[in-house]
Amino acid sequence: MKLSESIIDKLRSQGHFMSIHLRFEMDMLAFAGCFDIFNPEEQKILKKYRKENFAEKRLIYNERRAIGKCPLTPEEVGLILRAMRFDNSTRIYLAAGELFGGERFMKPFRTLFPRLDNHSSVDPSSEELSPNSQGLIGSAVDYMVCLMSDIFMPTYDGPSNFANNLLGHRLYHGFRTTIRPDRKGLAPVFVAREKGKTAGLE
Repeated sequence: MKLSESIIDKLRSQGHFMSIHLRFEMDMLAFAGCFDIFNPEEQKILKKYRKENFAEKRLIYNERRAIGKCPLTPEEVGLILRAMRFDNSTRIYLAAGELFGGERFMKPFRTLFPRLDNHSSVDPSSEELSPNSQGLIGSAVDYMVCLMSDIFMPTYDGPSNFANNLLGHRLYHGFRTTIRPDRKGLAPVFVAREKGKTAGLE
């Protein structure tokens, strides 16, 4: 709580801020079966992880995004926010683990919204958390910061207690704005954009 309050105070000192739960980690992508946007080597890693960690289930990988079952990519998040008229001065706190695909996926988002932070960048002392507890404490800090943010946006609300609990917790407070993108509805737009059909999408 003390660390969370320190981070929130530092963010608040520079004005309003938005928080985003960017669920683009290997475990969630493997669970969801969202492989089609990755290169062959990355697909191999995801399929191996899925086989080793989840019950066998027949999935048609190239249809998963079309039916709204995939977490939004960082670039898709950026495009949604731009379409909602948020500009590059928007301050964003990212609650995220290690993103699968790394900088290749983050670069387009960072280009659109350069004012990105996480608990480590706002308060470097959070890096001193012991390795054995950093995952749990880091998640707890992220939760509290997201709870108190002016706007919260989950990029995937599947089997994730983090996002679902926050949606309910913020609703309980009654005054906290939440953006919940329609992944299924937006999928055709993003797929068409990837194929070069950008008319009316920018």
